[in-house]
Amino acid sequence: AGKVGTNKKSMLASWHRKEFYFRSNNDRIEVILQISNFHHRNGGASEPIIFGKSRSLRNIKSMRTGIEYLMIGMLIILILYHLILYHYRRSDKASAYFSMASIFILLRLSTTGEKLLLEFAQNMSWGLAIRIEYITLPLFAVYVIAFLKILLPTSIPKWFHQTIHVLAGILCFAIIFLPANLFTYSSFIILFGAILFSASIFIFLFKATIQKKENSAILFAGTFVLLLTIINDVLFYAGIIHSSFLLPFGLISLLFTQAFIISRNTSLAHIRVKELSKELERHNDELEETIAMRTEELRKRNSKIEDQAAILDQTNRKLLELDRFKKEMTNMMVHDLKNPLSNIIGLLQLDNTTANTKHLAYTSGKEMQNLIQNILDVTKYEKTQLKLQTKNIHLKKLVHAAYKQNEFLINLNQIDFENRVQNDLKISADPELILRILSNIISNATKFKNQNGKIIVFSDTLENDQNSFCKISIYNSGEHIPEENLDSIFNIYSQIYPSRGEHSYSSGIGLTFCKMAVEAHGGEIGVSSKENEGVTFWFTLPLKIQQ
Repeated sequence: AGKVGTNKKSMLASWHRKEFYFRSNNDRIEVILQISNFHHRNGGASEPIIFGKSRSLRNIKSMRTGIEYLMIGMLIILILYHLILYHYRRSDKASAYFSMASIFILLRLSTTGEKLLLEFAQNMSWGLAIRIEYITLPLFAVYVIAFLKILLPTSIPKWFHQTIHVLAGILCFAIIFLPANLFTYSSFIILFGAILFSASIFIFLFKATIQKKENSAILFAGTFVLLLTIINDVLFYAGIIHSSFLLPFGLISLLFTQAFIISRNTSLAHIRVKELSKELERHNDELEETIAMRTEELRKRNSKIEDQAAILDQTNRKLLELDRFKKEMTNMMVHDLKNPLSNIIGLLQLDNTTANTKHLAYTSGKEMQNLIQNILDVTKYEKTQLKLQTKNIHLKKLVHAAYKQNEFLINLNQIDFENRVQNDLKISADPELILRILSNIISNATKFKNQNGKIIVFSDTLENDQNSFCKISIYNSGEHIPEENLDSIFNIYSQIYPSRGEHSYSSGIGLTFCKMAVEAHGGEIGVSSKENEGVTFWFTLPLKIQQ
């Protein structure tokens, strides 16, 4: 595998796994091993040599390699899963520590057994490979103890945590800077330390389980399996027992343990939210009863003074109306924000991330952002005028951008979208505001559509004695808007279908923003609708904005 020599300079150390095929012409086979060792504490072949028919040996090689690839694949899934969890929840350092521990076990697995790392990195030196093998266990212990310290902070003593860091640091320093013929003696220290480490962790978690600390029992069960695999692997590579490398399976048992803990904490949090909601509702009922009681007392106390009683009654009505309006506004805003927020939270708990889930998360976040921006702009507009940032914009491209923001929902609902805006039409307007107008109207069209419906955007140019206008129309084949709602549809907090299931608390503030933004440009906005003929929203913009 390497090169035999009579001294350290003339020999080349190597641990590459090789198979040799030959034909035997008689019953006697003479095997001569030429081995030189000036690097490792032990000499000779590190593992038994297997003889047999080529097919049998290939099967053994394939089986061992397949098992190691399977374990490497499982470890990669563990690493990616916990790194994604940490990416979205930076406060959850336990996921980061668990992924780091898995990385070091992955490196150890690839430098032991069939030594798959040497298959991919043919030019890797023996010195680097053995350092990777030796350094992985101390670093693994550091991150495992950090992981357990976060989950059970009071059960792992501080002195033990610090001792592991110090010993691991000393071992890592020796492995990195000492020659291999010296630091390989550390395998005895690592063997003894791994057994003490496993025993100590077992005792700490057993005490926590007896004390009935939260999550300690399930964590003890998963960690117990992990500790057994650690002891097995240390004894296996020390040549004391003849089993196999099992640490990845121990990590997988700990993964299921952690998944159970995450699910349990989520369920408990959900139950707590329900309890708090009921408590809040009870306090609100008590508050309303108190207000009603005190109002009645005031009315009775001042019943002899008719004028003052009328004033108090009128004030009370205004308070009740304000309270009703507050509840309706809260329900509308919570409903509009709940669905996209629920989508995002649900997506963060998935084991893997696809293009569709990323797109849905982006669409939901964009919907929340647009709603909040609409509220801010409408509030701002009630106090002052919007300040336009006008530019020359290509209208067809802007319509396409609005389509892309709603593309996922349009495709999900199997809606046929057509952009019939004139190719060369340009207008002078604020591109951000116009994009939000188009996106709001297209988003509404996807909600109040017929399955397999159509959305068509087209444009016309109009002229009068004073100015030239561009008229943009957005047609959708969905349900028509009742005639009594056409005049009030753009009023603040107006609702198209105020009593219909999923739309029952829609705030309607998006169309209010559209009217505000169009009028800020000096244009007009309107809607037309007839039964069985769909709905057409239109608005006009001057081709040149008067600054």
